Amino acid sequence: MIRALFLLFIFNTKILLFASDYEARLIQKVLNLLFNKPIKVYIEKNEILNGLEKKPELIIVNRCENADVVIAEDYPKECGIKPFFALNYRSFNKSKYSIAAFYWRYGRPQLFFKEKGLKYFRLKLPKKYQRYLR
Repeated sequence: MIRALFLLFIFNTKILLFASDYEARLIQKVLNLLFNKPIKVYIEKNEILNGLEKKPELIIVNRCENADVVIAEDYPKECGIKPFFALNYRSFNKSKYSIAAFYWRYGRPQLFFKEKGLKYFRLKLPKKYQRYLR
């Protein structure tokens, strides 16, 4: 019984590590597509922060006031007006600053872009990703 619980724990941990690594790589790719320059990123969720590769295109900052892009579950009001990469659909839909969202729904990854937010911040989405516009 203990062995079965141990194996279940190891399996679930590997799935969670894969999911956060997948999130980090996808977010990194999307940000590189939208911004053709090095950007400062504020990330509220530590799991994603740990999964991000150290690349010169993404500069991780500790305070959202210093960031070019905010990645969080909910948009922090103290950040001012910054592009917002939401980590849930509710925040993506609610925030007028949201440009994109990535979250899991029924075990499947969901990626969306908000046309109004992209226009507001003058960001151009490649044609390849137009089908993800909302």
